[in-house]
Amino acid sequence: MQRPDYPRLTRLAAGFPESNDETALTHYAIESLRRGAHSSLAQILATSCHLPTIQRFSPQLLPNLTTPETELNRIRLILALDYQDSIETLNHYELLTPDNSYTPDYEYTNPEKPEQNFNRKEPYPMPTLAQIFENLSEEQLLLYKKMEEQGLKPRLQLTPIGLTLRKLKKQIDSHKELENQNNTTMWDDIQGHQLIYASKEFSVGRNSDGDDTLEKEGGISKAEWITRNDGWLVDIVATNQDFEADKKLQQDGNGRWLTLGQQAVNFHNQFQKEGYSHISYEAYMLAQMRAILEGKPLEEYSWTILLDSLTENEKLVSYGFWNRYHVGLCYSGANLRYNSGLRCRRSVRVLWNL
Repeated sequence: MQRPDYPRLTRLAAGFPESNDETALTHYAIESLRRGAHSSLAQILATSCHLPTIQRFSPQLLPNLTTPETELNRIRLILALDYQDSIETLNHYELLTPDNSYTPDYEYTNPEKPEQNFNRKEPYPMPTLAQIFENLSEEQLLLYKKMEEQGLKPRLQLTPIGLTLRKLKKQIDSHKELENQNNTTMWDDIQGHQLIYASKEFSVGRNSDGDDTLEKEGGISKAEWITRNDGWLVDIVATNQDFEADKKLQQDGNGRWLTLGQQAVNFHNQFQKEGYSHISYEAYMLAQMRAILEGKPLEEYSWTILLDSLTENEKLVSYGFWNRYHVGLCYSGANLRYNSGLRCRRSVRVLWNL
């Protein structure tokens, strides 16, 4: 993804306000905010000479330019840039039509479970930034700030969830951006109709062999998930390349590593307590697409469990990784014990279609 020449833009902003490069100047101003600039919003806009471009992001975004920029306005501006970056990423991987929509390719029919049936042929238009901001609460903006303070690199992300995982895999593999990048690996038994999305609660069970299992409550099928979200998942996702997990969620009181199922429950309970959600296979692949374009794929030294899309088999837990120059989507046994290489990425879910 081509990024603006920031040193050049700094010179332009300082001495050449006649520049007509509005898009680049918009990136410059908002990136200044992303880096923590706290000068007034009006000063930043005046310096960058790009007010019309920012106003086009959303009529409600900047209601009063004479008011000093608040912390929440700073975050909104960052999310506006993320929105544009998300469009660029989707376009780069040829996932959007010119009118910013897509037609789902996921299909499934099961006469015995009609709630899982899906065969839509009409396109899903991308949510507008105005729709997202209308449903973005102050509490969610504060969760963004908390993620930012923890170094988790939160980014607004739009995921076309009506596409199959195989379609997303195909687009990653047909647009290799990194030297020596290999094809994505995906286990054959990862099938959309067999996944459970957006489970509300998790607990550790025990099977007949005495092994831990991951019990799920309240999940829905992919068809229901697509329909409820009008084809688009809008998340603020933690996109830092690697991070340290809280060992209190990974170990027992004696410092012994817990099973993957036990760790998953601990991560979920902690996220739920703090107001966060999880991410799915689809959202993870979109996050990897953007990270690859920036030259820093996620999970360079670790892997992450994906609790928003789990197999029906309670012995297994979904996860994603980057290893040996490729993205990987797999399962692992809930009874296995894992060390600090395990992660769980958090997100803030924006219900944009209320």
